[in-house]
Amino acid sequence: MSAGNTMLDLSRLIADNVASMHLLLEAHNFPTPSFGLDTPALFPKDEKLDTIRDTILSAITELRALVLGPREALRLTRPQNNQLVSLNAISRFNLASSFPVGQEATYGEIAQKTSLNETTTRRILRHAMTEHIFTETNSGAVAHTAASKLLAEDADARDLAAVAVEDLWRASTCAVDALEKWPNSEEGNQTASRSTLLRPGFSITNNSQDSLFTTLGRNPKRIKRFAGAMRALGATSEYSIQDLVQSFDWASLGDGLVVDVGGSQGSVSLALAKEYPRLRFMVQDLERVITARPKLPEDEVSSRVNFMAHDYFQPQPVAGADAYYFRWVFHSWAKGYCVKILQSLVPALKKGSWIILNEICVPEKRSLSVWKDRRIRQMDMAQLVLMNSGEREAGEWQEIFQLAHENYEFKGVREPPASSSSFLSVIVAQWKGD
Repeated sequence: MSAGNTMLDLSRLIADNVASMHLLLEAHNFPTPSFGLDTPALFPKDEKLDTIRDTILSAITELRALVLGPREALRLTRPQNNQLVSLNAISRFNLASSFPVGQEATYGEIAQKTSLNETTTRRILRHAMTEHIFTETNSGAVAHTAASKLLAEDADARDLAAVAVEDLWRASTCAVDALEKWPNSEEGNQTASRSTLLRPGFSITNNSQDSLFTTLGRNPKRIKRFAGAMRALGATSEYSIQDLVQSFDWASLGDGLVVDVGGSQGSVSLALAKEYPRLRFMVQDLERVITARPKLPEDEVSSRVNFMAHDYFQPQPVAGADAYYFRWVFHSWAKGYCVKILQSLVPALKKGSWIILNEICVPEKRSLSVWKDRRIRQMDMAQLVLMNSGEREAGEWQEIFQLAHENYEFKGVREPPASSSSFLSVIVAQWKGD
């Protein structure tokens, strides 16, 4: 949206699009959104709906800033971290599961399920209620809302909240200290989560000088939690694999082999195997991830998806595959490490092998809506805070391939369509050596 939008322009835009959204949800037989328990956690998958929601959220973002004015808007940035205090307490003390969904509980009854006193419990929950997490009834009891219901019933949603407050939030408090101490570093252990100056973030909670993945890897519970958080993100339209299916000609690989490098529990390979019944897949991840994966059902799809332990910084053991696929791997590493990952593939590549990255490719700013721009910049800051890495533009992706080897032929970036809410592009290169 342009800088010339007035409050009236934005209010009309919001009203018009909310009306369109209402009609579209009716067409999907989707209930009118509310904070009540019957509100579904996700909206229907519909590109037109995604576009409408993006327009509404962008206009709301601008209208809020205009209504506040510059001084008030800056003042209100200060309490934003305080908003996470109540969510952190809800996560840490498992308050959402302290009484059944559909029932009520007093503050005292909830406090008895924790080590907190009643007064503190009331303060925390009433703060969370300003974000529509729980509600207070006319009798003064606590009841669930759609958001607290999700935390009570959805393990992956709980994991996502826990990672946000226990890992990302803590690390973010000293991001600038890390930048001050290591202004030009590309080391994954020289980030806000690793600063030895004030020992913030991951250092203070883990007493460790290692990077995010190494630190999490020592604790099976935290690895499981992180995997759950990634599943929760993957369930949203922002990280849908639908554009991946449409942005590369997988059928052209015939009965070829796709190596899913860093593929965790194989969710993407299983989805692709359903779409393309001739393709075979090898999912690779660290041994602790592979051994912790749930057992797959014995069916035709899973029979074409195999697993093996592999560290993608080591030489690729599967030679001659038709494609090597990485989903959301490279954004976690600084440029030098991305180059090393691509170089580790080289001995295994055959002429014509595809290298397919499923990552955010930051488009030109003027092409983004206000809402998408904010979300992508938030992701970029998260990577800076946790891994000293970041999201990249098309030229930066091309440079990584060029630095890795002259025989990588960069084929370009296939961005999701404008109507899609997905953030993930398909970045493609091909090996032209023998």
